[in-house]
Amino acid sequence: VFKVTANPSDSVFSGTNVILTLHGSSNLPALKVEWSGPGDKSKRILSQDKKTLKLVQIETSEGGVWDCTVSVNDKALKLSITVTVFGFTSSSQTFYMMTGKPAKFSFPLNLNEQDLNREHPNGELRWQVEGAASPPRSAKFSWKGDSLTLEKGAPNFSRDPKFPLTITLHPVLPQHAGSGV
Repeated sequence: VFKVTANPSDSVFSGTNVILTLHGSSNLPALKVEWSGPGDKSKRILSQDKKTLKLVQIETSEGGVWDCTVSVNDKALKLSITVTVFGFTSSSQTFYMMTGKPAKFSFPLNLNEQDLNREHPNGELRWQVEGAASPPRSAKFSWKGDSLTLEKGAPNFSRDPKFPLTITLHPVLPQHAGSGV
């Protein structure tokens, strides 16, 4: 009897390490184990006995069905586990805005609002002003109580309560030019 598990879970956020483990009898002669799944093969660490597969800093493209094929004496058993990776659907965006107008930034995730609320997310936007030698200005925000908390000296961001991952900078000024992560 064999089974495959995922640790810490089969539903994780992007950037998490996930360990897939084959559980079962190891006393079988000529036991052969093979793993396959989506994504970057260079980020996989296979244990010597091939019973554990570590997925390093898993990304949304690596979410999906992972198969473990166990073979003994020309008989094979294929076990599957679905790993869901929550993350941003877009990694980079460029915005051009007119001075004095609002700039709306949206950070869509590949999960629905119900899942988002269940996960109690929080986040941080780090904003580097173009040409500034000082540390980046940042806007930290949290969805607890539908409020957006800003650090002192951060640009004037506000959160749209209808869209939890949408923030607006208003008005946009020349000194706001830069990049954010």
